[in-house]
Amino acid sequence: MLHSLGIDRGSTDDREVSVNYFSGAPTLGMSTPVIGQYVALPSSGLTFRRMFLPKAAKTVRQQVITEELSYSLPFPLTEAHYGAVEMGEEAWVTVAADSVVQPVRDLFPKAHLEAEPLCYVRAAKAEGIQNALVVDLGASKTVFCGVENGQVGTVRVMLRGGDALTQLMSEKLEMSREDAEILKREEGTERPLVRNFFSELVEEALLPSPLPYRRVLLCGGGSATPGLLRLLSRIWGEDVDIEPFPLPGSLMPTDHVVAYGAALAGRPNAQRLQMEHSFRHAAGGAGGPLSVLPLACTVLLMGLMIGGLETRIAGANTKAVELRTTLDEAVRPVLPQAGELNEDQIVEALRVQLQEQRDSSKSSPARIMNALGQSSNAVTTKKDARISSVLFEEQKMRLEGVATSLQQSEEIRASLEKVLENVVQVKSRPQSGGNFFYQIEAELPNL
Repeated sequence: MLHSLGIDRGSTDDREVSVNYFSGAPTLGMSTPVIGQYVALPSSGLTFRRMFLPKAAKTVRQQVITEELSYSLPFPLTEAHYGAVEMGEEAWVTVAADSVVQPVRDLFPKAHLEAEPLCYVRAAKAEGIQNALVVDLGASKTVFCGVENGQVGTVRVMLRGGDALTQLMSEKLEMSREDAEILKREEGTERPLVRNFFSELVEEALLPSPLPYRRVLLCGGGSATPGLLRLLSRIWGEDVDIEPFPLPGSLMPTDHVVAYGAALAGRPNAQRLQMEHSFRHAAGGAGGPLSVLPLACTVLLMGLMIGGLETRIAGANTKAVELRTTLDEAVRPVLPQAGELNEDQIVEALRVQLQEQRDSSKSSPARIMNALGQSSNAVTTKKDARISSVLFEEQKMRLEGVATSLQQSEEIRASLEKVLENVVQVKSRPQSGGNFFYQIEAELPNL
């Protein structure tokens, strides 16, 4: 049986998955004979473009892509590899600087280069999923990739992952990185630091709200964080199904999604980028039959290019108008004056409204009652422990009561740390009858 091999070069280690050329369950590692190797380039080292292409010959469409990249990249195209997946009159183009590609080429000189987002799409389609948001929580980065009608949609890359969270916990909790890693894996989102970290990642990704995807697929090592599914469900709403990325056989969503998606590039009719150096793209366009045609054909080709560029510009302008209309309709319920603002002003106005909503919700009665109920439960579950008074002032809560012993007073403080933040035991003194008076101050948890 023929096989293709997918390789994911993670920051922790390399992962390899083989798939049969036609069908069948994947296997870990290399299965022989191998007819193709496909190595995934990380999203953090890639630049993405979505372009409108004219209805013209393949060489003309390739030239349009080359011209567009020559003017829009932050580095020379002569120092880059790029490839495209064409979808009708559009193309999803991926570019990688030579500095990103060369280390991979040195290790795998015969491998085909693939883009990480396209690996997510192929792995999802193999499980019958056409629309979903893939969230890859890696060690050094977090990727949000939309799968839209079986194609790559929105891609957001945050250069923070599990390593950054471990380092943050190590610094804030004053412990070694090894102990912080163990604590992160054991307690997960029970820790306010962990909840805040993941909440900030989601907020910084600037995804639409409400989320336009009804299904979210989690993968990468961070997807195993205890309590993460519940936290994301609270952020995105209960009508969004959040689950580990489904994979066949013995593959694990924490390790093998990208390698599996890369291996699937070897199957017939699979979407492939075929990333090559810009010199090879140029050679491909000049080394064919067109290179021996007379000058008249060259002039004709130039005319087609100009016509194609004009078509592309007209299409882009039409698309821009459509997108602006869609944007105005989407935000009008919360921003009636959207039609009078430019895009930057709309973003700023929405940010202001979001901050106002947050400020208002901080002092909402429901939030205070919820915190009070959880705090009361944390105390009354201790035998014979009592709360005598509760005071709220400037987002702070002060609880006073009676514990049966100094040890029980400490247990109450530890229980409150699970529902409140910055918990401090201000007073603890013995009373008659062997009881202990306690006074604890804390802050309401962040939203």
